[in-house]
Amino acid sequence: MYSFQDVYSSNALDYVVGQNNIQRTSENGNPASGVSYWNPINNGENATLTFKFAFTQPTTSIYLNTYIGAYNFGGSYYGSDSLWASTDGANWVNLASPPTPSYPGYPYGAGTNYDSYLPPFLIGSHEIWIQARLNTSSWNIMAQFCRQDTSWATNQIFALSGTTVESAPEPSTYALFGTGAIGMLMVMRRKKTA
Repeated sequence: MYSFQDVYSSNALDYVVGQNNIQRTSENGNPASGVSYWNPINNGENATLTFKFAFTQPTTSIYLNTYIGAYNFGGSYYGSDSLWASTDGANWVNLASPPTPSYPGYPYGAGTNYDSYLPPFLIGSHEIWIQARLNTSSWNIMAQFCRQDTSWATNQIFALSGTTVESAPEPSTYALFGTGAIGMLMVMRRKKTA
């Protein structure tokens, strides 16, 4: 299983293979005790963060738990976001697209805590790619990925685990085992006749 508590955790970038127009932000300048997240660098441009996870055998299930959210402060201050998955990094499937919240109203944000097994059609490969897509207007924190307040939260903001097909022994392993068994029988037979 792979997980991290906040975007500044020492292992948060371990499986990141792509970053486009995206940055990590700490709202109070102290990631160890405060709110932090990934958000776009420039408004009006798509921002993406891509993870790639490889497995030694084909997957039989993959569980993902993470958070993605958008905000609307009225006028031109709003954001949009979505969460995607792929088995090859080229063909993407939408996992979540929370709508931009309406304004006025409270709360000003709408987030999605994706906490589920991935759909069956994303299973059976040796890899899984996860991608967050964000876009903002007028204020680049209006869309956020992996928002976490470490002043009180102790949970992991991103967690991915997978199970795989158990590998069957190679035919040569069976041959070696058979040869050993025959040898043992011959030794036992010689001891009986002696």
